[in-house]
Amino acid sequence: MARRITARDIADEVGVSRATVGFVLNRTPGQSISPDVQDRVRATAERLGYRPHRGAQTLARGASHVVLYRLPDWPMGHAMRLHLAEFTRLLGEAGYAVVTETITAAPAVRPLWEVVDPDAVVQPVPLSEEESRALATLTITRVVAPTAAVDEAAYGLVEGTRHQVRHLTGLGHRRLAFARPGDPRLAGLAGLRATAAQQEARDAGCGELVVVDTPASATEAVAALAEVTDAGATGVVAYDDDVAAALIGAAALAGVAVPAELSVVGHDNAPLCDLVVPALTSVWIDHRDLGRRTAEAVLSLLTDRDAPTREPIVTHLAERCSTAPMPPKPSSPPAPPRDAGA
Repeated sequence: MARRITARDIADEVGVSRATVGFVLNRTPGQSISPDVQDRVRATAERLGYRPHRGAQTLARGASHVVLYRLPDWPMGHAMRLHLAEFTRLLGEAGYAVVTETITAAPAVRPLWEVVDPDAVVQPVPLSEEESRALATLTITRVVAPTAAVDEAAYGLVEGTRHQVRHLTGLGHRRLAFARPGDPRLAGLAGLRATAAQQEARDAGCGELVVVDTPASATEAVAALAEVTDAGATGVVAYDDDVAAALIGAAALAGVAVPAELSVVGHDNAPLCDLVVPALTSVWIDHRDLGRRTAEAVLSLLTDRDAPTREPIVTHLAERCSTAPMPPKPSSPPAPPRDAGA
């Protein structure tokens, strides 16, 4: 392995002190170093392939200009990709590099926040007690993470689910089901959304939700669909668009008409919505806007920017063909006329 080029190598090559090299490469103001020496130092650094030592820079300026975004162990779906892309773009424009890490059940040999020494830590789920204790032992005091249900709503984790329920109850559906994903990594978030859906349904005067687990395969999802229809549910609140698409596929296999017999509403408005038949109605949140809000919250901690105002999450409905009003119950046929001679 090639030896790392240091400031001492540049100093020996140019014939100046190591301090002079440091002043030039760090552009330290107030130094009387001739332009010729400065040019030779920079040219030699480039020729030798010198790269500044991140740890030394961090110690020198008291900041790493790195932000650690800790991602839950969820599949990287359409919504999170939009959120993270906007967050990374805005932090990059402000001069910060974003490093991502996936939070897993198995603890790392050494937490990444100890390796990169970030200026801030961000994650869209609350810190565990163990994580809070670990951060307390470090110098990282800038943390952006939800701490309560209201914060979870602010991150867009459950507000869209409430909109799904409102859409179906607004169409007259009173017996609803919540379809969870089969991926065990999503059990925590699915539980939050199921609870939010149940509360919204109660507020609308509906009974208990039917909660079913939905495999990604349409064939395997037929059993989940049977649970929904056997319980008399006429509307399904799906965890996300993938789950909704699996149920629509299962309905096609089982001969259940969507939306005539069963309305299905997805979550996230992914490109998939226009590809399934019937096209999927979906609730969505502007995840680019959520990425912007998260970036602004971080930058307000790292710079002299004002803290962003707490704006309510706005959810949107992309109404397509998979939901329809609850059909009226058929009226009883009129009683036959009584026989006058009877």
